[in-house]
Amino acid sequence: MKFVLGNDSTLNSEKQISLILDSIPLSDMGNQQSLCYVTGCITHQTGNEGVYVDFNFAEHPNLRAKFTSKQYGGTANQYLSQRNNSIFKPADGAAWMMKSDFQHRTYRNTKRTINNLLGEEVIEASTEKSGEGYLTEVNAVWYYPGEPNSDDKPEVRFDLDYSYTTKQPPKNGAGFPDPTETDSIDEERFMRIWDEALNSLISY
Repeated sequence: MKFVLGNDSTLNSEKQISLILDSIPLSDMGNQQSLCYVTGCITHQTGNEGVYVDFNFAEHPNLRAKFTSKQYGGTANQYLSQRNNSIFKPADGAAWMMKSDFQHRTYRNTKRTINNLLGEEVIEASTEKSGEGYLTEVNAVWYYPGEPNSDDKPEVRFDLDYSYTTKQPPKNGAGFPDPTETDSIDEERFMRIWDEALNSLISY
């Protein structure tokens, strides 16, 4: 387990990092098998403050997780589904997808309440030609937009990403690999890790 603490400015950085360390309550989780974020979001002062936690899994090197909590001012953030996430024009997109052997699949796209916070859950997978092989990525996101100028309802986001490469297009297309592959994760295992991680989120 590795912790990296820092801030966006060198101004009073040692003092700020010391305050963060003092705010992390360490506790014995016993035989708990799910992901836990200490005892909830780290307390931070009102304003544009954020907490970012990255996770790597020793047993699954192709699996990564990230937890983000940010306070902000100004106007309220939009849900991800309300934003324009297009990265190419529709006309260009069709040609690009043909050239890249692009495949896409949506596993979940719904609203989901976690610890009384109504967020948005999206789990998608894609496969595209990459070099001499094919890259498949499975991306899960749960997002709560939070409320501006609120220290007890910050923006909260959790990501779980899984990727792998194959020489040939995956048999199931934009999905999980053959379970016999080394370090592979099947759909059931991925969803179990995802659900246990979300259910471990606690706010105070």
